[in-house]
Amino acid sequence: MPSNHYILDTHCQIWFQENNPKIPSSVMDVIQNLENTIYFSQKSLFEISIKQSLGKLTYISITIEDIHNQATAGSVRQTINFDSHRK
Repeated sequence: MPSNHYILDTHCQIWFQENNPKIPSSVMDVIQNLENTIYFSQKSLFEISIKQSLGKLTYISITIEDIHNQATAGSVRQTINFDSHRK
């Protein structure tokens, strides 16, 4: 059976972590399907952190550490920032 790999964008990652109804049910189905491999980007964590520091995500009560810990405690995997390895 082929493996399906998906990467969450920043909004989907936030919405998934907060169980927000804004996340489409089709996306939630993909995330919750144990046959799929779900990734999140370190860059999303940076983006969330920057937006929080600028006061643009006041509706989010979860910290970056909580997002990271909740994601990696489940079946979601963190991507490697390959840009930092380029010369």
